[in-house]
Amino acid sequence: MKVEKETIAYFSCRAEYDSAEAQRVLGAAGIQCPDFHSYIEKAVDYYKAPPE
Repeated sequence: MKVEKETIAYFSCRAEYDSAEAQRVLGAAGIQCPDFHSYIEKAVDYYKAPPE
């Protein structure tokens, strides 16, 4: 599988982000991020799909 060089740079970035405030605000509205494992397979399938 061919991978664009920008993809490698994105995944090799070691930045850490604090989402505490976003989680607090969204949580108050009943919104929360899904568990990573619940969507990663679909995300990979999307990435592998040929562009339209």
